Amino acid sequence: MTTTDLPDWNNDRSLVADPYPAYRRLFDEGRTLYWDAKTDAYTVLGYRDVAGMLKDGRFLTNRMKVFLPRIPEETRKRIQPLLDTLGHFMIYLDPPEHGRLRTPVVKAFDTRVVKNWRARIEAVTTKLLDAVAGQEVVDVVPALSYPLPITMISEMLGLPLADASQLKAWTNDVASFIDRTTDPEVAKNALHAVAGFRAYFTKAIEERRSSPREDLLSYLLQLREEHPDISDDDIIGNAVLILAAGHETTTALTGNALLALARNPGELAKLRERPELIEGCIDEALRFDPPIHRTGRLVSEAMEWNGTALEKDKRVSVFLAAANRDPSIFPDPDRFDIERKPAAKHLSFSFGPHYCAGAGLGRTEAIVAVSEFVKRFPHFELAGDPVYVNNLTLRCPGSIKLRVTKA
Repeated sequence: MTTTDLPDWNNDRSLVADPYPAYRRLFDEGRTLYWDAKTDAYTVLGYRDVAGMLKDGRFLTNRMKVFLPRIPEETRKRIQPLLDTLGHFMIYLDPPEHGRLRTPVVKAFDTRVVKNWRARIEAVTTKLLDAVAGQEVVDVVPALSYPLPITMISEMLGLPLADASQLKAWTNDVASFIDRTTDPEVAKNALHAVAGFRAYFTKAIEERRSSPREDLLSYLLQLREEHPDISDDDIIGNAVLILAAGHETTTALTGNALLALARNPGELAKLRERPELIEGCIDEALRFDPPIHRTGRLVSEAMEWNGTALEKDKRVSVFLAAANRDPSIFPDPDRFDIERKPAAKHLSFSFGPHYCAGAGLGRTEAIVAVSEFVKRFPHFELAGDPVYVNNLTLRCPGSIKLRVTKA
């Protein structure tokens, strides 16, 4: 395979709608770890390599070392406040800075906390489904998969739901920058979004300093008092991260799960007849069509990795979604099977020290949303092609219209 035969992972927007044939072709041709001149990075697709790199501390997650070389110096100076804010995201930090922030934050999303929120998740889901009860065609993204997680993460943070629309717009602009770092217009929009976020959360933090509440922002402030090395910038940056990750990925997961069921009526029939399969259904949706398709690492030292020489300070694009379709790990990987008994777990929540802190919350929201939707509308089918957000990193439908039949 020549360089011209390789997918253009950064610029081919046709991959937004369906990247899976490209993954399949590379697996078929045995090209699962290679240097890609188009992206100036090693591309990694195979499950064992992806899982190994995610766990290996020699592959750094500090995105500033990844982002900065790709941005012209003049642009870099102009958007420095944006880069500074992203630099506080715990997902972009390596030890020991990573653990300093992640360890206490994980406690806010542990099993006990998620269990306590489940009744509220169910109540919000019921209300959302009641609102579309009389419709023959339901666009499940604005009706369910977006409003449920944005409501839940807003309530957990203690933010007014009336602010959700503005917060969503800022989140979209930051997510676009992470996907298309070198686009000047995208960078300009993200800079404006970060300025909005900083002003918004600075005000919210000051309100809680004078009057603490029972919410996640107040908890983060308490951490600031208990851990002097945690700064206000750390709190603001990770409040932005929690808000964004707390709704974007679950919006995608719930939408992708319902889309997979609509395209696989046999699996929908299984779930309808055996509701206890819902957890397996969500895990299979995570494997089959995950919210995050790729993440990045930086090679910290020259090394040989499974026969491939890796150069120091080179970027690595690690494809979680491709690893989930590795035929050596998941037989018949392009088949959606809610009763699948895989030999290994999907990598959709990452692996190793950066395993998603909010995985339990997102999975629970999707389980409730999909199971209640199927109970309310046991028969549904696509009423048109899904429309995806223009992002090659976050695979998130913006619209999925389903023709539904009530129970």
